[in-house]
Amino acid sequence: RNGELCFPCGRRQVSFMPQAPVAVTIGGVDAEIIYAGGAPGLTAGLLQINIRVPLGSVPSATAPIAVRIGNTTSPIGVTIATR
Repeated sequence: RNGELCFPCGRRQVSFMPQAPVAVTIGGVDAEIIYAGGAPGLTAGLLQINIRVPLGSVPSATAPIAVRIGNTTSPIGVTIATR
């Protein structure tokens, strides 16, 4: 079920939730997941992930970030700027 989405329908609303665990690391340190699910008001099926940058992470213009859903991980080389 890697990256598979669930489409539970409510009244006049569709919600998209990942069916596998979501994890994010910044600079190799686990980030706290605040929200992982559908992006309200945007294209159906778009996954939004809100995280809290880990304490102790060093400010950087090119901190490596990795997103993992189930056993599938984002490509190596993706970076994020932190301050």
